This record gives sequence, structure tokens and C-alpha cells, in this order.
Amino acid sequence: MLRHCATRGFSLIEMMLALVIVALFVTLGVPAFAQFLQNTQIRNAAETTLAGINLARAEAIRRNAAVRFQLVSDLSNGCNVSAAALSWVVSLSDPSGACDAQPSETLAPLIVQKKSSLEGSKNAVVSTTGGASLVFNGLGRVSGAGITQLSFSNTSGTCEHLDAVNGTMRCLQIRVSTGGQTKMCDPKVVDTTDPRHTVERVLTLHADSPRYFEEPAQRAFRAARFSPGLKNGKPVKVQMTIEVTFDSPPPPAPPVRR
Repeated sequence: MLRHCATRGFSLIEMMLALVIVALFVTLGVPAFAQFLQNTQIRNAAETTLAGINLARAEAIRRNAAVRFQLVSDLSNGCNVSAAALSWVVSLSDPSGACDAQPSETLAPLIVQKKSSLEGSKNAVVSTTGGASLVFNGLGRVSGAGITQLSFSNTSGTCEHLDAVNGTMRCLQIRVSTGGQTKMCDPKVVDTTDPRHTVERVLTLHADSPRYFEEPAQRAFRAARFSPGLKNGKPVKVQMTIEVTFDSPPPPAPPVRR
């Protein structure tokens, strides 16, 4: 004879308690997740722009010719230069009024690559110092006046480095040197003694002349300051191996005897 065991379900009180717990987690988690998404838009915009600048410099060196990076209002045939836009074009000539052209080696404005601001960073905004364009020469150096700094923020909030109390956006900056080098940094980190700027440990793996140059090299690296790499707006630790070569000056020529 088979016996059927009664199956017990959830009571109304248990279901209401579970719903309260879920609602609590959603209430606590949604603002943080929304902030994360907005900060991700800032990072995406900064990394995409940095990639465009580095591409322009690399193309200038490869072609041994002037290549320009230019911020433009949009990618239409009515585009114009805009220091407050996130769309950009890398080309050999000025793309103003012809940003809808396809990349080409023969047709003006000889576009190498372009990127629309509509691709994934709709709330991110940029402001620049030095204009809206960069021209690199065949040596990879900046030719003439051009962008020296780009600052990325978000319309959804205030940057943390501008408002330490109410700021919620982890804004970023790109800085361009006259030599053409670029770096992305977190403007919130301004203290050079901050551990994110310093080298924690230096080890010598091999030395051709033990004991002579090891300590000077280690002291030099310990004193170095740098802008850390960031992931999701937070600094990450990096371990690297660097080869150091000491070039000693030639010995003085012996005196000439007469």
C-alpha cells in the first residue's frame, strides 16, 4: 500500500520575508551598480580616445609622414572640429566636412580610422586643453600646437577629485607631451607619496658586475614615481623586469709628452 506524503509549500509570511530581503539587496545594489556603469563609460571613452591618439602617432612613424588626430562633432558630411566631442578621426588631411568618407589610401581626406561618440559612451563628456587636434610628424613628435590634455567626466555626477564629499564619478585625464608620448591618469591621485605612485620592491635578478652597480640601480628605481595602471577606476599592482645598462664614459686620453 502506497502512502502519499504531504508536500509543504511556502507560507505567506515566508514569501513576504523573502521579497523584503530581495528588495533590500536591490535597493542597496542598484545605486552602486549604476555608478559603476557610468564610471565604465568614462573609462571606455578615455581608452578609445587614447587608442586613437596612439594610432595616429604609430601611423605617422610608419609612413614617415604627418598624420592627424582630430575630435569632430560627428561622422557626417557636415562634421566640424569640436573640442567638446568624443567622435574622432585619424587621417592624413583635415577631415572637416568629409567625416562620412570611408577609410582610404587614395581618396581625400585619406582617413585611416574613425570612431563615433555614439558607440557605448553616451553620458561621457570631454574637455580639452590646447584645441581639438594633434598632428604627429614622421618622428612621432607633436607638430605645432595641439591638444596637451583631455579630461573625461560624466553628466550623471561630479568628479571625485573636484568634490571629495559628494563626487561619485571617477574621472580620467589623458596628457600628451611634445615628444608625442601619452599617458592616462587619475586626477584624484595628486600626492607623489601616495603608494599608487611608488615602487614597493626592487630585486636584482642578475648582474654582470656584482656589487658595483646593483645598489645605485635599486636606489634609482625606488625613487621613481609613476602613474599607475587602472582597472575599473582602481590602481592595479604590476610586476615587471627591466634590463639596465650602464654606459661608462671612455677614460681620458693620456697627456701628450713633448
